[in-house]
Amino acid sequence: WTLSSMLTLMLIAGTIYGFGAWSPALKEAYDLDQETLEMLASASHIGNYVLMDSGLLTARFGTSFGMALGCAYACCGYLFLYISIVFYPQQIPIGFLIGACALYGHGCGTIDNAVMTESLADFKEYKGYANGCIKAYYGLATATIATIYQALFRPNKSMFLLFLAVYSFVAGCTLIPVIYYTRGLVDESERKVTKKFRLLTAGIILFAIYFFMLQLFKEDISQTWWQVVFSTILAGMAALFMLPMGGWGTAVRPKAKIPPPFDLQPDSDDSGDSSTVSSSSSSSSSSSSSSSSSSVGHERDYENSDLADSPEGSIASRVSLMAVETFAPRDVSGMQMLCYLDFWIFMVVCIVGQGCALMFLANASQILPAMAGHEMDQSQTAFLAGVSVFNSLARLGFGTISELLKTKVARSWFLVLASVMLWMGCLLSFLGDFRLLWPAAALLGFGYGGLWGVQPTMISELFGPSDFSFKYACSAAAAAIGSSIFNDFVAGPVYQEQAEARPEYPKCFDFACFKSTFLVCVVAGLPAIAMAVTLAVKTRWIYRLTSSATSTLTEDEDN
Repeated sequence: WTLSSMLTLMLIAGTIYGFGAWSPALKEAYDLDQETLEMLASASHIGNYVLMDSGLLTARFGTSFGMALGCAYACCGYLFLYISIVFYPQQIPIGFLIGACALYGHGCGTIDNAVMTESLADFKEYKGYANGCIKAYYGLATATIATIYQALFRPNKSMFLLFLAVYSFVAGCTLIPVIYYTRGLVDESERKVTKKFRLLTAGIILFAIYFFMLQLFKEDISQTWWQVVFSTILAGMAALFMLPMGGWGTAVRPKAKIPPPFDLQPDSDDSGDSSTVSSSSSSSSSSSSSSSSSSVGHERDYENSDLADSPEGSIASRVSLMAVETFAPRDVSGMQMLCYLDFWIFMVVCIVGQGCALMFLANASQILPAMAGHEMDQSQTAFLAGVSVFNSLARLGFGTISELLKTKVARSWFLVLASVMLWMGCLLSFLGDFRLLWPAAALLGFGYGGLWGVQPTMISELFGPSDFSFKYACSAAAAAIGSSIFNDFVAGPVYQEQAEARPEYPKCFDFACFKSTFLVCVVAGLPAIAMAVTLAVKTRWIYRLTSSATSTLTEDEDN
């Protein structure tokens, strides 16, 4: 029930990408130019990705509070915009409109933050599956709300805003209580949980293909058939609630054989350079003391000792106990995380990768005619839908595959793979050959989705589950920073300068409008890949210990 409700709630978070569906109504009501409209869109994305306040509030008051707060933000933002368009056209100051866009964007981001925090807490042993499915469903929200608009509201764009406000309110009031009363560690067998996640994965893949086909042939679909399509979407959303076949109830903590606590204490020999793990089974007070020992100290003992590089078999029986119990060899607070070099390496990789991808997504409808050399209005919808599907499938694929291979391949290497795919996509785009545009779009879509498919899980694994909502909020800021750098400070000025010299201005049918931008992305991508590899090598000890712990627990349960 928890996962099904959270997936449905994520449709609100996904409305952040629906700006294009209703923004023409705002543009018409206030006679806005394109630059001002882009400013409103940027405000919504800044609100969506700058979430440190929401992360702290969620960490303090709980995930249910965070979800409710996000729904309230989204509802108020959308409702204010609807009232501004319908009842007070050209009367509301532009600053208030910018604030409303930032507010609904902040609501979308707050919901995403709270949902990911809850999902990784409830599905600790299936983090990759949960992250992949939720982020993939989130990626499909664009196509979902676009289809709802086509079926119910076209061409009344202002009423669509009212629908978004009402849906945010109703979904919050109905789904958040369900999540609150059913949340907890999953208590079903591994085989059953894995089977359900695979069914959910198959369903999301089918829906992605379905939405892609709808966008390809949407001009040939009558309004009556759009309503039929809407009915199939409702049926698909209702099918999510077939997953909790076991019935209503709060999940409980699974039983696991965890031996007594232990201390990590360096025992110096004659040379003074070795470390061992010693049990603390002398008394209950000693056990309590060891359990409360510093997380930073744990990391120091592991990382700087020979223990981290010892053969798996020789350390598994001693070290896996703590890794299984805490699910993180290194667990630091949110503020401590900001002092780690690993975090800043991770941030730079995400800033470059997500910045390049968001630049491509934001300008896809202009990149297409620039590469083709002529107008491409009829192909833009299919192109954008294709990129959206690649993005969604990558979130699903990276999350699922990284979970399947978690005992063999560290998840950090999937970050490297996503960075390489993004760089290759930028390189193909830089070549300026229209025949390479679709392969480039596929690589950029998969790379961008791949980053989101592993980013939340990696934050939890590299820095621990403590204060996860704040940690995740800090990492999400990478998208806002990257978008500002590559879109606002690179792509925008380059396009404006080149397009003004063209006869078709404000449009541009020459690849020169984007060539310099893609060159910047290609150049920036190389050190980003190098830093991703550095992070993977630098943090390999974390994944080695986690893998050893998981293997030992499995052997104990089998025995």
